[in-house]
Amino acid sequence: ILIVKYFDLGFTSLFIGFLIANFIRNIFCFIIAWRKFLLPNFKLIFPVSKFLVKESYTICLFILINQAFVYADLFILKAFKNTYGVSMFYGPHNFFSLLNIIPAALMVSIFPSLSRAASTSVATLTYGFEKSFRILVLSTLFIIILFVIYANQFVMIFFGKEFQGAIQPFQILAIGLI
Repeated sequence: ILIVKYFDLGFTSLFIGFLIANFIRNIFCFIIAWRKFLLPNFKLIFPVSKFLVKESYTICLFILINQAFVYADLFILKAFKNTYGVSMFYGPHNFFSLLNIIPAALMVSIFPSLSRAASTSVATLTYGFEKSFRILVLSTLFIIILFVIYANQFVMIFFGKEFQGAIQPFQILAIGLI
């Protein structure tokens, strides 16, 4: 990625650089997991594999569609705008993509208690789901209001004064957190 930036190789080369960086990261993670934990057993058990594919294809489809929507807008922006316009969008876009880790972590932590509640009674499950949903919605609305009102300060803190043109995309993407 630094080579792409230094030699100004262009927008497509930047994505190829990200692809290579992710590939190298995955290889290192595999090596660390292999050496520190256990040797992977690469046996293909067809009935289990068929079950896993059958049960997880909707999740895979959801992830692919989500990634397509995340990165398709960058290519569309590149067609209509110059690199400056794309970077004014991509800075806040990347910030909010990383910020989505927080509600995902909260939902993952709530899931076991909701599963236990489902085993006892439907009323307990409904109560737990409604309560957690309200907490997440109210906290998200509070964060959105803060981001929209104080967008100028957040852009200055997180991105610097060079990204003053990213205030409006920051506000729009903040509203998109809903």
